[in-house]
Formats: sequence, structure tokens, C-alpha cells
Amino acid sequence: RLPGAEESICAMAHLCAEALEGGWCLLPAERHRMLRACACLVWLLDCPAGGGPNAFLSRKLRRDRLGRLFKVSPVVPLYGDMHANLPLILRRCPNFSPAAAAELLPHSRREMESLTGSYDVVAAA
Repeated sequence: RLPGAEESICAMAHLCAEALEGGWCLLPAERHRMLRACACLVWLLDCPAGGGPNAFLSRKLRRDRLGRLFKVSPVVPLYGDMHANLPLILRRCPNFSPAAAAELLPHSRREMESLTGSYDVVAAA
């Protein structure tokens, strides 16, 4: 690990969250880019056990702030008809556990299904 990497990654994640909360994104593509960046930054911050910081226990990363964003848009467009599943990105982190990531993920299957209906083209038809 590089010295200061944890602070830099947390600062980038908080900048993305600030851009999303502040309405700095003009286009939906920009909003989706920021959401994907937040999830990937959490993944980058998380290191295997004993090798560095744990993204789910880090005090420098405000998980409640990112969790609000991930719960509103758990799936974002990637390119064309492909999409990025943000909870799946977080589940691939080495230190992931459902208890530690409770602030970042939708709590129940029903909550996830209600969110899915808002962007599912087939459900809207």
C-alpha cells in the first residue's frame, strides 16, 4: 500500500457523494458515473485481512452517506443494455460481510424489488 492512499480514496469517494447530493451532475450519465465510481472506490479501499484498511470498518469513509446513494440507485446503466449492480460490486470486496455492509446495501429483498421496479423496463410495460 502507498502512504496516504486511504485518505486519497476516501476523499475521492466523498467528492463523488458531494457531487451527487449537491446536484452537480447535469446528465443522468454523469450521475451514474459518480455512483459507479463510489462503489469502485469502496472496492479499491478494501484490502485483504491484515494487508491494509477495511472499507467496512474505516472511520475515514462515511458509509451512511454512500449507503443512502446506493440504496436509491442499486443498479446503474453501464453501456448500452449492460448495467452495473452496485451491491454485487460491494459483495466482491475481500472484507465484505452482511453485518458490516448493512449501511451500504438495501436491507431486504422486498426493498430491493421495490427499487428494481423503478428502472425495470419490463415491469413498467
